[in-house]
Amino acid sequence: MKGVSAIISAILLVSIYSSLAIAAFQWGMPIIMENKDLTTINKAEGFLHRLDSKIGRVAKMNGIEEIRFDLPGKIYIEPENDTIRFCINTKRYKQYPENYTCISENCDKFVNSSELDSFFVLKVRLYKSTDRAITEYVLEPRIIKRGNDTYTLDIVYSGKEILVGESRTNIVIRNSGTVKKPSSDPNIDQEIKTFINITMNDLD
Repeated sequence: MKGVSAIISAILLVSIYSSLAIAAFQWGMPIIMENKDLTTINKAEGFLHRLDSKIGRVAKMNGIEEIRFDLPGKIYIEPENDTIRFCINTKRYKQYPENYTCISENCDKFVNSSELDSFFVLKVRLYKSTDRAITEYVLEPRIIKRGNDTYTLDIVYSGKEILVGESRTNIVIRNSGTVKKPSSDPNIDQEIKTFINITMNDLD
């Protein structure tokens, strides 16, 4: 009888521990998923800030820069309006408004600065559904004024109207030259436009 009692006790203990483990898993999984989604969103924002920085460096210093896009979601390069858009679909999300709001340190579309190399303003908005949300980011171009000249970017590439990149994509940024022309604004001497060529290659 003692042997049977020991076996029954062991079975009961295993059942109790299993129930506790399942309860802990069910309780903890939403928290784990929430942390994962928020971490991914933070990584996305960091990626867009780095992309902005690399484009500014290429525009200023010439040469070539590369950046790896390895996030869930899609990134869109839109040369027609010189914008870069990124969308991510997650269950957990940051409480952004439905209308675009700026999350850059400097949100001005016209900046009078000899030091600022950021040619974009980063904005974000949120589309919420029943149990998920799409967070949409957009890098919008701005004008930088240095001295009596203005500087702008023009994104160019040969291919489709909109360039779409998905996870595991390498983005290559090249300086394709600069055009200067006299300004019609009496307060500005020259309008200087730098052409930025962006290509995407799938990573193996």
